[in-house]
Amino acid sequence: MSNGNHHLSREERRARRQAELERAPFVVATVQTSGIHPASARMVAIDLATFTPSGELDEHVHHVLNPKADPGPPHLHGLSKEEVAAAPTFAGVAKSICRMIDGRTLITFDMALTWGFIVSESKRAIAHNRRAHAPKQRRRRGGKRNRSNFGHVPKPVALIDMLTTVRRTGATIEDERLRGVARQWGLFDGSPQASRERASVPEAEFSFESTQLTWDLYAAIENPVSYKAEELKADRCGLQRTVLRVDAAQADAAAENPGAYQPGGSLQPGMEVVLTPQIELPDTEIIQAAIDAGLSYSEKLGRGSSLVICNHTQDLKGKAMHAQRKNIPLMADTAFVELARQAATAAEN
Repeated sequence: MSNGNHHLSREERRARRQAELERAPFVVATVQTSGIHPASARMVAIDLATFTPSGELDEHVHHVLNPKADPGPPHLHGLSKEEVAAAPTFAGVAKSICRMIDGRTLITFDMALTWGFIVSESKRAIAHNRRAHAPKQRRRRGGKRNRSNFGHVPKPVALIDMLTTVRRTGATIEDERLRGVARQWGLFDGSPQASRERASVPEAEFSFESTQLTWDLYAAIENPVSYKAEELKADRCGLQRTVLRVDAAQADAAAENPGAYQPGGSLQPGMEVVLTPQIELPDTEIIQAAIDAGLSYSEKLGRGSSLVICNHTQDLKGKAMHAQRKNIPLMADTAFVELARQAATAAEN
């Protein structure tokens, strides 16, 4: 869709843009990548669709992208090396992507990953444009430099994370992949498992189906978890998480780790706390409570882990399962926050 703005005045362009945003204030993004970490992997496709408040599809854009690097095996994203090689770079379509996202509420299934890749690729594109224009930068008469637009990281008004939203419902999620969650909510009747039939589906078709399913989830679940872009930053893997969470994971320990938490006892300064995805309280509330009590926070489960926050006690998976095997205690989020506040109060007295 051409925006047809080149012949309009600045005021007319602003009015047209405002009308576009009011008509379709939501945009859903799906990305295909060469891996799971934006710091080391690359985006090879992005699917974007805008929606009206009533749920009508307004505009759809799909881009296959050439990262100028190893795109990874085709089974990860459904694209052949030839398809990727023939595609434009992210920098080449960045304006289109920003036009779809800027000023809208961005809805993703896995916000940390999807927004992480969008931010990472945007910053790479900006750096590329700066390098490309560097030899052309010359002073004009009067000593003023040419002002070049190197692009920008997209500017959504809010970011919605549907995976976190689903987890905070307290439901036991059997399969945390998009189609598994959509199937559990009655929005998808196919199999979430990989199959030969699905492998034959073109990437663009599969990605658009993912985009539509993400919107359907958003429409089906109340009180979606929302963030502002300025509340987020990249962790060491490039995943976009809350600033508090990233800073806490990188901070030095406030005290020496006394070891594992003893059930029934009190929390001690220096204990290392690990979060699992199976929580209902905001991660920032849990982590802030830990910090206030003099505890340390870690993303990884290890020998130094004192306590793992998890609301599930059965069918454990991931960090919770490994914690149980290592005899590291599990505790529900509300119980932990209450215990941490007691510890913080005791330390003040």
